[in-house]
Amino acid sequence: MKKIMNLLLSVLIIIGLTACNSAIDNSTNTNTVDNEVETTDTNTQEETKQEESSAVNTDATTTTYELTGTLTESVVIESEDDVVITLNNVNAKLEDSVIKINSAKSVTIILEGNNTLESTLADTKVISSDVDLIIKGDGTLNITSADTCIKSDTNLVIESGTFNLNGGVDGDGLRSDETLTINGGTFIINSGEGIESTHITINAGNITISASDDGINASGKSETLTPEFVMNDGEVYITMADGDTDVIDSNGNLTVNGGYIEINAQSAFDYDLNGTYNGGTIIVNGQEINSVSNQFTPGGMPGQGGQAFPGGDGKNQNGGKFPGGPRR
Repeated sequence: MKKIMNLLLSVLIIIGLTACNSAIDNSTNTNTVDNEVETTDTNTQEETKQEESSAVNTDATTTTYELTGTLTESVVIESEDDVVITLNNVNAKLEDSVIKINSAKSVTIILEGNNTLESTLADTKVISSDVDLIIKGDGTLNITSADTCIKSDTNLVIESGTFNLNGGVDGDGLRSDETLTINGGTFIINSGEGIESTHITINAGNITISASDDGINASGKSETLTPEFVMNDGEVYITMADGDTDVIDSNGNLTVNGGYIEINAQSAFDYDLNGTYNGGTIIVNGQEINSVSNQFTPGGMPGQGGQAFPGGDGKNQNGGKFPGGPRR
């Protein structure tokens, strides 16, 4: 009888050790956000502080974080997994980036409720990602930055959400180095440059931009991609400050396939390679046009000539100068 009891006890110990080891192995898949979050208990109206120290695994390669309340420190992500971050009524005003994504396979930010993020430090991005970044959700994201509001070092995709972005004079509302794609959402952007990337595609959404440099700028941020702006659908409204500014500027190609573009500025389009108009509605200073001619601004704005290229048909127009002002 004693031998049987000893045997059963040994089996139970082995099972217990196996379970402990399994729990330790699983915990290595969970990254921790070392950030203090202030929340308010609506029942007691007493302010409490909690440590945002756990993440919930949805599977072996995806880690999710739930953020709510007032952030008092930057949220830093360093992971080998795909990461999902939910912002649910988050408030933050820091002298640093609010969210810094240093490593991950990819990151998706889901917007819920009303979120307000601010960085007061120059040369700082409020949301900064070193990896591919996707943003979507039914919530609102309000950002104020002394520099750039949202920046990805690779690719940025916005699927949905409401965005109120106020960037610095030398900053951007939205910026990525490789591609930037907007598939939906509502945007109000006030910044030095509204949207900047090497390859910019707008497939849907309602975008309003007030800028002092370029409204939308397809610049050469990537060494492997040709700069290009492509408008397939959606609505874009851009108002520019006076001076040497371009509403839609591409260091490569510029293509309008559809959608609605309304421009109030001295200079509507500027591109270095080919400009192509295949469809959609373009209104420049109250006048509808059917071309994307370089530096074409109806209404005879000073220095722009107020006319299209001689002999131009609105498609694949390249090179040339306007009377009264050279192409920049």
